[in-house]
Amino acid sequence: MIRQLVKLCWNRKRSQALVAVEVFFSFLVVFAVMTVAVYNVHNYRQPLGFDYHDVLNVSLTSISDVAAGGGKKAVAGEVAQRLLSEVQGVEGVEAVAGTAIPAFDLTGMSDPVEYQGRRLDSYNTEVTDDFAKVMRVDVTQGRWFESADDALPYDPVLVNERLRHDLFGSEDPLGRNIAPQPGPPPAGHAASAPPREMRVVGVFKDFREDGELSGPEPYFFKRTRLSGADTRPLYNMVVRVRPGTPAAFEEALMTRLRATIPGSTFQVDPLSKMRRSLMRLKLVPFVAAAMIAAFMLIMVALGMVGVLWQSVSRRRREIGLRRALGATARGVSLQVLGELLAVTTAGLLLGATLAVQLPLLGVIAWIGNGVYATAMALAALTIYGLTVAAALYPSWLATQVQPAEALHDE
Repeated sequence: MIRQLVKLCWNRKRSQALVAVEVFFSFLVVFAVMTVAVYNVHNYRQPLGFDYHDVLNVSLTSISDVAAGGGKKAVAGEVAQRLLSEVQGVEGVEAVAGTAIPAFDLTGMSDPVEYQGRRLDSYNTEVTDDFAKVMRVDVTQGRWFESADDALPYDPVLVNERLRHDLFGSEDPLGRNIAPQPGPPPAGHAASAPPREMRVVGVFKDFREDGELSGPEPYFFKRTRLSGADTRPLYNMVVRVRPGTPAAFEEALMTRLRATIPGSTFQVDPLSKMRRSLMRLKLVPFVAAAMIAAFMLIMVALGMVGVLWQSVSRRRREIGLRRALGATARGVSLQVLGELLAVTTAGLLLGATLAVQLPLLGVIAWIGNGVYATAMALAALTIYGLTVAAALYPSWLATQVQPAEALHDE
């Protein structure tokens, strides 16, 4: 049966080649859309690493500007401590902390880390001591930051489990220095002084600050110092409020902030609102690509229907003779469908040959082979489903051809 279908398709290879080419390009487009969809769904099902519910972000634009001059860092630190203390005293606040970059903000910091010659880039942010309490970060090994860290001669950091795996393997990361080491100095120049150590004091599960659709990335927290020579600016505050706190709380919080630092600029946004905005922003290009792919599939389906319709019209004598020799209506319908499936399979094989190169060559390293395999299977099922749908009406027309009608047309 298969051999006969291949022979029939080969005899009409000119007309069938166009369908195979359409299937080839359609498969590539659907495969690309499915890859993004499967990747996003896989990421969405993974733990986010923090709890954004009942958390507000306060942007401290004017306070961070105070730290622009090196001589005013101490002033900025004092102001930041005063703000944290005042907000903590507001009715309904459970915890408050500072952070350089809030979640769902579309900004980020990436810095190199190094251990025993292995160097990689990692996303990170600076936070104050109560950040884990506000965002409910789960520490799985070691400890979180504490006020006693002010006396340490090094910078304490916490790494996520992904960074621990990529940088340390099976080795215990606690107490290890991950500060990147300077390269060899240019000829005639003195060697650079080693950077301040960054020692790992703890490990946390994850912190995907770009939301559920972002993939797992190496990440670490640095501690923000609000006193001493190493005082750092405070750009944002995250405030956890009691569940059920009314929206009017935001106005009360803004009033307290303005009273604490008159003339300063603040912006209060719930993290849930920031998350929705980021989600919409990320989904817009995907939805647009999906609509383009759907339009292309409709065009391909119409092309398949036209080719089959024309084929059935031209082969009325052949179909009539088959019916006269005892072929059933179901057999004729399956033949028409089988021919289209054979052509579709040829186009899919060409597309799959090209698509499989992506995981083999590691073109997009952060997408796993499982995502590619799932996307390829879903794309193939979509094309086959489209093929069956496109063949329904032409195959039904073929079953309506009667032997006498075919001989009369001849």
